[in-house]
Amino acid sequence: MIYAYFLDHPIEKNMTYFQHLKHAWFVGWNLLKGSCALFIHGVVPKYFSETGSQIIEDMNVYLHTNHSEPNNIKND
Repeated sequence: MIYAYFLDHPIEKNMTYFQHLKHAWFVGWNLLKGSCALFIHGVVPKYFSETGSQIIEDMNVYLHTNHSEPNNIKND
């Protein structure tokens, strides 16, 4: 039962638990940074005018090029 909570999904994605953890945290951290930049940009439009969209573009490339190959996960 506990196995299903922690390992079924990573195994389905051909990853170990720690590869999946690293991948999920990397994506989550970058989306959090983008979200914060966009909130600040909403209040003060001069700040972070390109940051949010650049992070979204970067994550799109990352997910489409690295997601299917878990051993290529990079923290650039």
